[in-house]
Amino acid sequence: MRDQKSKIIYGFQVGEYDRTKPLVIDPLLASTFIGGSSLDYAFALAIDSSGDVFVAGWTSSSDYPTTDGAYDVTFNGSVGDVDIIVSKLDSNLTTLVVFRNKPALIF
Repeated sequence: MRDQKSKIIYGFQVGEYDRTKPLVIDPLLASTFIGGSSLDYAFALAIDSSGDVFVAGWTSSSDYPTTDGAYDVTFNGSVGDVDIIVSKLDSNLTTLVVFRNKPALIF
């Protein structure tokens, strides 16, 4: 939405709460970075019952992090090309397994 000066502003309604205490909205519980030196995009995220985190997307980074035993540890694309990635991180957000493959080989 926009204010009277046409600046973009964001807002939302909240229910009843104790106004003598701070209102905390969506606190950050944990964070990490996973990616390489080029463009990386995550399109899906899931958390399993153990708290492990799965991230799916694509990368154009030849140095996207991989681990021993990963399905494919090499960048299969070229300039302007991408690899599909699925990364698994444990509940402490330490990289465990990385799957990657060139999209043309999947479809």
